Amino acid sequence: WKKLPQPAVKKGIDTVYLLDISVFMTPSDVKPSRMDRARFKMHDFLQETKDGQNALILYDNEPFVAVPLTTDQKVIEQMLPTIQAGMMGGRMPDVNLALRKAEDLLKQAGAAKGRIVLLGGYICDDEMPQVLKTAEELKKEGYTLSVLGIGTDYGAPLQMPDGAFLMHQGKPVLSSLSHQNMKKAAQAGGGVYRTMTLNEDDIQAVIGATPQTPDI
Repeated sequence: WKKLPQPAVKKGIDTVYLLDISVFMTPSDVKPSRMDRARFKMHDFLQETKDGQNALILYDNEPFVAVPLTTDQKVIEQMLPTIQAGMMGGRMPDVNLALRKAEDLLKQAGAAKGRIVLLGGYICDDEMPQVLKTAEELKKEGYTLSVLGIGTDYGAPLQMPDGAFLMHQGKPVLSSLSHQNMKKAAQAGGGVYRTMTLNEDDIQAVIGATPQTPDI
């Protein structure tokens, strides 16, 4: 008798995390800042998705693949402390480009189903038609989009990389959380939208949005 090699069984669901690193993550309406809280949440998310492959895309006006899909979540965890809002110099976050980059990673991995989790605080109104169209296409391909909103309704001033606040007509520019846009994007993508909580209720809700079999 000879034991034949068995094909490796892929466990879990491939997850691509999209992390906004634009100046819209500098406000301190959640303490210590939106960026700090996003890093904390990323650590918790990784603990919940360690049975599959994870990838991390950082984005502002352009997306950057910080970590491609890997089963070793420690690679992402080790990078988290170095991530700072405004580190790539872009101001306006381009969510649509980030979604397309996530799609590329999942397709390159041959994932029939996948999960995209966006952590951010802002989606521009002008970008929404593109974002909704892309989210709907992703859903048809078997990739859900869920969003974790990090911020508050009242917002806080935007701070530039040099420490100065972004000003308009002599007053600091405030950025409140893009509730409606983020909710619409998640709905179009077949996922869920949640705002950040102090416990893990937000994480459990997002991870619970299971990708569906893609349309044939």
